[in-house]
Amino acid sequence: MDSDSFSTAAVDSACLTISHRLISTGSELDGLIKISDPASYGVQRLLALSASLSAFRQAVEALRESIQAATAVSPVVQSSLRASLQPCSDASVTIEKEIIRLLQPSFTVDSINMDAVLNYENHQAANAQLFALFAQILQM
Repeated sequence: MDSDSFSTAAVDSACLTISHRLISTGSELDGLIKISDPASYGVQRLLALSASLSAFRQAVEALRESIQAATAVSPVVQSSLRASLQPCSDASVTIEKEIIRLLQPSFTVDSINMDAVLNYENHQAANAQLFALFAQILQM
C-alpha cells in the first residue's frame, strides 16, 4: 500500500491476502497436528498457534467488513492502517514459510523451535487485537 495515499480498496485487498494466507497456513498446520502425537507438548503449542492464527483471521475479516462499510476513515486511522498492514502481511508470510518448511518428510514435533512457535503465537494474538481495535474504531 502506497505510504502517501489511502484506499479502502487497497486495505480490503491486503486483508483478503492476509486472510487467504492464514487459511492456507492453518490448513497446513492442521495437517502437521494430525500426524503428530496429540499428547506431546509440541502439538499443544501447535494447537495454540492454530487457534491464534484463527483468531487473527477472524479479526482480519472483521476489519475487512468494517472498512467496506465505513463511510469515512479518519487520517489517524488511515495512517495506523498503513503502518500496520504490511508488517502483519510480512509476518503471515514468515509463518506460512515456516509451517511449509516443517512439512518435510523428516518432520517431528521434537524438531520444532518452540520459542519461535510461542513468538509467532504471541505476534498473531497481538495482530488480532490490533485489527479488532481497528474494526471497532471504523464502526464508530
